[in-house]
Amino acid sequence: MGEGGAAGLRGELLRFGEGRAAFVSGPARAQRVLVFVGGLTDGLLATRYVEALGRELERRDPPWGLVQPLLSSAYSGFGTSSLAQDAAELAELMQVLRKRLVRTIVLAGHSTGCQDAVAYVRGCLQHDSWPRLAGVVLQAPVSDREWNDTLTDTPQHLAAARALVAAGRGGECLPPAAVFGVPVSAERYLSLYAEGGDDDMFSSDLGVAALASRLGHMADIPALLLFSEADEYVPDGIDTAALASRVAGAMGPLARSFIVPGGDHALSEQKSSEWAIERIHHFISSI
Repeated sequence: MGEGGAAGLRGELLRFGEGRAAFVSGPARAQRVLVFVGGLTDGLLATRYVEALGRELERRDPPWGLVQPLLSSAYSGFGTSSLAQDAAELAELMQVLRKRLVRTIVLAGHSTGCQDAVAYVRGCLQHDSWPRLAGVVLQAPVSDREWNDTLTDTPQHLAAARALVAAGRGGECLPPAAVFGVPVSAERYLSLYAEGGDDDMFSSDLGVAALASRLGHMADIPALLLFSEADEYVPDGIDTAALASRVAGAMGPLARSFIVPGGDHALSEQKSSEWAIERIHHFISSI
């Protein structure tokens, strides 16, 4: 299988929710789909391997479809969104897919999209109307907080965000220089980068109890965790293999973790992306 690129993907745009759409590729009216959610600043084709993944899913027997939603948090929208909003929008998408007679749904998250997947599963336990998943794939489930702690200006941005929240102005945005040149609300900044924030799920310094409180609700759902051996967003000194084992353990007996050999954060090299795509194929084939 080759890298994504010139071959592209063909499919249809599917409306869901209020003013939102998803790109659906693969066989028409597929009964099995993988929903792919990218990380911060991502939208369609969030990673270079998405196209190769979509083509590989379509070649399998039985074939699978690939669904790429554009959530309100896509591209620069993440700065004023939240995990709860993402999960609710995903629920709207899943309900539309069910109406299209999709029987099997696997939710895959890349980077911060992994938090969306974990949040969606928690939401399923709280809302009977949210469609259940057959499985979850977490690719590059890393700590936004630990990476952000390596940046020089982080302490002042954290202080500014906490001051705004304490003053009841959590919806106000920090200067764009704080995060990728994007306006980010104080509440969202603390969710992503403060210890104990809603997005703080995969940090290496979380204890057993803290990991269990964030991930223990995943115990009843098959999960594939793909950590990258050379992830540039994992600070030096963190033992990725040990972290992968601890995260999978906190998620329960149905979670399996792997280290992608030589892989960077987005699996941008063909060899690592092919390795990961094959793991994803084996995982969905076992469901």
